[in-house]
Formats: sequence, structure tokens, C-alpha cells
Amino acid sequence: MVRVLSLITIIILLTVGCGQQTQVNYTCGLPKETSSALRDPFWYETLPDGKIVAIMVETDLYKLVLYNGDSLKTLYESPKGNAIFSLTASPDGTKFVVVEAQPIIGAPSESVGELKLLSIDLAGQVTILRQGANDPLFSPDGKHLLYRRSLKDTL
Repeated sequence: MVRVLSLITIIILLTVGCGQQTQVNYTCGLPKETSSALRDPFWYETLPDGKIVAIMVETDLYKLVLYNGDSLKTLYESPKGNAIFSLTASPDGTKFVVVEAQPIIGAPSESVGELKLLSIDLAGQVTILRQGANDPLFSPDGKHLLYRRSLKDTL
């Protein structure tokens, strides 16, 4: 199950993964011993083997990390200024897809430039799957990846 966490708000409402709709802090769902090790992830997913893959944010640097219970392994660091989000893991936990967004120079910080779907494996190998795509989701058998295309690709 993917859990979406907010950078902007410390208290959010969750209805999935944390039981009834209540106000909780944004580490809801992480075991207590992992919360400090992961330093409040932006986005995370628990893998079938119990490991956690997460997007961490340090100032303006985004990282995809793997937590095995003892240590963090960085699988990918975005170029400075780029953001990564929309993490999804393959059902077998060996591949991860994220969206990377380049900023628009001179635009407000909420503005997002070009979007890319990136596939990242456990060794940290990165493959660009598609430009202008968002919201990736693996099929239950892991053979297909669903995503949403941006309208500018179709014009």
C-alpha cells in the first residue's frame, strides 16, 4: 500500500492505512523504530519482505532510499532542484517507479516543469520510462505499469 505524506502540513487526515479518519502525525503507519531512522519520509511504501522504500527530502535534494531495518541505502538522488514523488513499487519489491519534476526557472515554487517517469532497481540503475507522465501504478502481477499522460503530450 502506498502512503502519501505531506511536506506542507504536519497534521493530516488519513483514512487508509491508519484506521478511522483521525488527525495523526505524518509518520503514521511506520513502526516507531523506523520513524527516526527514516527522518519523516515524504512518501513511503512497505515491500513484501518488510523493507521500506521511501522518498526523503533534505533541503532541496530528493532521495529514494531503501531501509532494511538496520540501515538506509540511497538508490537515487535527484539533480539539485528537481523533485521526486508518486512512488510505486513492483509487487515483488525489486523495481520502483517515481515521477521526477524539473522546476520552471523563474516560476513560483509550486510550478512544475517537465515530468519524467523513472524506473529504479535495487542496484540503483535508473531508466527513463516516459516523459510527460504522472501517477504510476504497477498491475498486480507487476507486468504492466499504468500512468497518466499530461495533455501537452497529446496536442
